[in-house]
Amino acid sequence: MPNNEDLKTADSGRPGCDRGSWSTLAQEPGTYVDAALSQRHSDLLFSIRGLGGEPLLLYLLVEHQSEADAWMPLRLHGYVDRIWQRWRAADPSATRLPRVVGRAEGRTEGRAEGRTEGRAEGRTEGRAEMRLLLLGNRFGPLDAATQERIRAASFAELEQWAVRMLTAPTLVDVLG
Repeated sequence: MPNNEDLKTADSGRPGCDRGSWSTLAQEPGTYVDAALSQRHSDLLFSIRGLGGEPLLLYLLVEHQSEADAWMPLRLHGYVDRIWQRWRAADPSATRLPRVVGRAEGRTEGRAEGRTEGRAEGRTEGRAEMRLLLLGNRFGPLDAATQERIRAASFAELEQWAVRMLTAPTLVDVLG
């Protein structure tokens, strides 16, 4: 977790961030990200007390995505709404919502790189499934361990087994 001085320096130019007592910085529990997005998103919520004693919330959303999302501000707004809803549920007597300073950071992977990796993975999986079909037809049903070994094989192993399948008298001879 960054220290107080790092956060103050990093966000000192953002509205509201210079109006808090940084010695009160605390990480709040929970997440506000959709469960379906939790593999690519992570978030943190911090609270500080404003100079007048009012709560200020700092929300950081980190994303890993294949391309930039033009709708990110709308999604960030939805997360801030969840923060406020949880805040209201935790303190029904509150008369005002806390100020939330949100920041989204993301890492965008190139589409071409992702497609290339996906194609290579798909070709390897396809080759493995073809080997399973051919070996099963030639040598009879394959046990679960053999099937798993073939599915986990590298591209080079699959190619080597394809050549051996043509002449090997037994499954053991094919797989080595």
